Amino acid sequence: MSKREKLLLGATALLGAALGVSLHKEAKHKKQLKEINDVRCQLLEKLKYQEAELLQKRGNMHFIKNCLSIIKSFAEDAEDCSDKEEYLENVSRANRNTIESLDLVNPLLEHLTYSTNNISSSLFDELKHLKVFMAFVKIRSEDNLTIKYELDDSVKPYLRHNVCCCLLSELLENAYTHSDRSGTDNMISIKAKVADDYLVYDVSNSISKSKKVEGSRPGGMGLENIRERLALFYQNDFEVSSMEKNNRYEFKLIVKLIK
Repeated sequence: MSKREKLLLGATALLGAALGVSLHKEAKHKKQLKEINDVRCQLLEKLKYQEAELLQKRGNMHFIKNCLSIIKSFAEDAEDCSDKEEYLENVSRANRNTIESLDLVNPLLEHLTYSTNNISSSLFDELKHLKVFMAFVKIRSEDNLTIKYELDDSVKPYLRHNVCCCLLSELLENAYTHSDRSGTDNMISIKAKVADDYLVYDVSNSISKSKKVEGSRPGGMGLENIRERLALFYQNDFEVSSMEKNNRYEFKLIVKLIK
């Protein structure tokens, strides 16, 4: 082998070794980038969960505050009279309503306690919680409120599927808070059905004339909190819409049910 051939062979070997080292470094670099990206994704998921959990707790506190306000109103109603006989009758009714309400608050709080950490719960538990809250607001309204509740047969096969917790009852609470409880059309309508693995939940209520005059729309912290939780929990896989029609406020929620 000539000197030139030996030099060429040596150069080729050095080039191969250098290329091998370069490829090894590139593979190592790619592996490090993947590990960094995996950690980043895990941290983002953890932050997303913590934010969703915080929003859930904030929504729960808002819900509890409104429940306590309803119970407090029983005592206020009893005090708001001058006739002694009427006062005693009102106190008796207030005591009865308070006892019945507190009996319902216990399962309401139990649901909030066990659902908060999980962020989601079964559709069965959410509908059960909704019906308890229906009974709760009916006590406050006595005979002045009608709740029309329609559960389509399409829901039954999906009762064990999961949904972001407390949405259904919180939307009822929002409808009750902003409804015209002094009017003749004091009805809250609730409809639930499932289409293509999506829960379609409609809630409508009469619009309070005083709130309409003031120009305020139903919403506030409750609906804002719900929208933020939906965005975290479902990303883009949900839809909310609202409109005013025939002196009623209509809210529609469409969310994916999770196995």
